[in-house]
Amino acid sequence: MPRFKGGASGLSPLTIQLTSTVAVEVVGWYAAVDTEPGIATVVSRPVISRPSLLGTSPGTQPTPIIGVGNPSAVSSSVLLPAFGTPPSLPSVSPYTTLEPFAVQWGAAPGSGLLVPIGAGLLLYALASGAAAWNGQLEWDEP
Repeated sequence: MPRFKGGASGLSPLTIQLTSTVAVEVVGWYAAVDTEPGIATVVSRPVISRPSLLGTSPGTQPTPIIGVGNPSAVSSSVLLPAFGTPPSLPSVSPYTTLEPFAVQWGAAPGSGLLVPIGAGLLLYALASGAAAWNGQLEWDEP
């Protein structure tokens, strides 16, 4: 199974949507927020959700997708960090932090998050002020 990854940086809030013309298995994600140390910033913990309403492209090029282990592999998926129409957003709990932090999740193949054809997966987190998120998803395609 080919593996792919893609992401974006400088997002406030973190909103990255994955859709595909084939069923995919998300096997990892990463999110890190950059804040000004010592300055209180309101953020939320990153969450993964399946939006009931998918976001649409703003008309610009989608985020590049890279083949892991085979850079010439072509993905059937689309990764959007910006939207013409935004996806439905999950409910999150904001809190205040004084320091940057990062979160990473990984699953063994066959134990990841399945995204059926026509559905989507959203990596989302709040940010305020000068905070900016960097995020990445990694997935397998048949």
